[in-house]
Amino acid sequence: KDYLGTILWFYPCMMMNILFSIFIRTEGKPGLSLFFGVAGNLLNGLLDYLMIARWGMGLKGAALASGISVLVPMLCGIGFYLSGRSVIRLKRFRWSFRETAEILYNGSSEMIAQLSIGITTGVFNSVILSRIGVRGVAVFTIAGYISFIQIMLLTGFSSGLGPIIGYCAGAGEKEYIRKILKVALISGFISGGICWLGVILFTRPIAAAFSGDSGEIITLAASGIPLFASAFLLNGFNILVSGYFTSLGKAGISALIALLRGLLIINILAVVLPRFLGDTGIWISYPLTEVLTLIVSAAALIKNRDITLPAVPATVPES
Repeated sequence: KDYLGTILWFYPCMMMNILFSIFIRTEGKPGLSLFFGVAGNLLNGLLDYLMIARWGMGLKGAALASGISVLVPMLCGIGFYLSGRSVIRLKRFRWSFRETAEILYNGSSEMIAQLSIGITTGVFNSVILSRIGVRGVAVFTIAGYISFIQIMLLTGFSSGLGPIIGYCAGAGEKEYIRKILKVALISGFISGGICWLGVILFTRPIAAAFSGDSGEIITLAASGIPLFASAFLLNGFNILVSGYFTSLGKAGISALIALLRGLLIINILAVVLPRFLGDTGIWISYPLTEVLTLIVSAAALIKNRDITLPAVPATVPES
């Protein structure tokens, strides 16, 4: 209540920051977007120290620190677009239900990916509690933190991929689109491999950092988390292919990939596999989901290898 009740007031600012970040990168200024974000994060760290460690404001202070810090990139974004130095300008517009519906539909895969996190976490927690107990949930939480960091790397790749693919689609540069996608997929695989190797080498120290040297949790983590993290080798392919199709306006394919890997396959496997493979079935449900989803993603890429580009109007209306 203390945390959520405070930070809710700043959610509109967070949404504005996401929008500004996307548009600034679309203008070809990713460094400026990064600078605004880093400035806000540095302020967040400073306010966390002051409000929690020095002033004893607890969780309410943590939420307030995060909330105030998001005002910095938002104000920087507003200033950038009011300065007249941006390529994209703020103008009067006419509300279009059709365009709004197209935007919502094209972003449906990202919506599914976010909504599925809560549902999937609930399913995994329920299965783990029934089979392993509270310590198993603790290990899954540690695995979730590690996975979150790796997925944020891939989200960065996907976010950077979008404006470039969209720009090239508008210019009709099919060959350049293929090259950019290849670079993105290779980058996703390499980063995933590095993260998986890091998990294999440092699972015990990571688990100890979270669990306070609990021997049972560390032992569970050492046996389960490397299996769980093997998904890092493949999830980059699925996430980036989903983002690629979103960038081309092919929302149906993108949403299908997000639905399969984020909601349908993973939850079915999490419930079914432990009945046949024991506790190991819990940990391999995630990598097996990515394997099965990859088949669909690869098939979609092959089917759309000619890259059908969306129609672009000859002139852009002022509205």
